[in-house]
Amino acid sequence: EENNKLPDEVVRYKDNPDGFFDAEEYFNVADYYESEIDLDSAFEAIRRGLSAYPSDVPLRYENARLHIVSGDFDGAEKLFDALLADDDYVTDPADVVSVLLMLAKIHIEQCDIKSIEHEVKHVDEWISSKLSDDIAIDSYLDYATSLYQCFMYKYAVKVLKKGHNRFPNNLQILESIIECYVRDKA
Repeated sequence: EENNKLPDEVVRYKDNPDGFFDAEEYFNVADYYESEIDLDSAFEAIRRGLSAYPSDVPLRYENARLHIVSGDFDGAEKLFDALLADDDYVTDPADVVSVLLMLAKIHIEQCDIKSIEHEVKHVDEWISSKLSDDIAIDSYLDYATSLYQCFMYKYAVKVLKKGHNRFPNNLQILESIIECYVRDKA
């Protein structure tokens, strides 16, 4: 009965992990295992996927992201740096910003202030020059939220002010700036 509730690729993977799966199916299997808080099985599905599809960007990204989830920040940073160095990957600005945001989250978790200060500028350059308005707004808010959650209000405000300069009428950005000031003064 449990198998009836699972996605098809998860059922097939559980029955025969050596069977044929496309890259997206490996990604979905890893996602399922992560949601079940079984990181070893998630890593195994990604490992199998990368052995079959070593250049698949979503699998590479997910592998690096899972390293963050498992607490291996150094390993995650190396994997994300490798993605940024890949010329095939850096063709999509939204993907680059996504990796930059993940690297920023690593440095936030490590309380690496020097890297964070550098990234506030670097992420803003990518966001402001390369992304559509909707994605840019979400990116500013996502980055600021990561900083905010680690009580780095000063840096969160810097990011949000850059977003506010570009989108002065965006209420989410304004509300987030106010929230940071309130929390910082508390």
